[in-house]
Amino acid sequence: MRSLRKRVSAVTTPEAAVITWVILISAMLLIFAGLYYHDKNVLIGAAFEAAQVGKERIRSEDQNLAKESFSERTNGKLLLFAGASCSVRQSEEELIVEAFASKRNMGIRTDAAASLITPEKKLRKQ
Repeated sequence: MRSLRKRVSAVTTPEAAVITWVILISAMLLIFAGLYYHDKNVLIGAAFEAAQVGKERIRSEDQNLAKESFSERTNGKLLLFAGASCSVRQSEEELIVEAFASKRNMGIRTDAAASLITPEKKLRKQ
């Protein structure tokens, strides 16, 4: 009986070492996934707000306001991805803000669009 106990207790040490590494790697992956999800949501929110600001200021013909709004919303708030950039495109019907953030080989890309409503054009046609 004693020899069986010695063998069983000696086997638990390598098993505990393997289980510890599995738990640590799982915890690190969960933290990494949380940071990725946080940065993705910050980027989507900043792109949407930039599109709304750009839509409201479209009459002033200043496209930099949308970019300034985007950089203000992302400055210091991204935890995993270092820098974010955006580009603003305008068509006849909508304003599109494309945002991108990257780190090493990973990247997040999103876009947000806001409809341009010009009621004065419709009113003047009548």
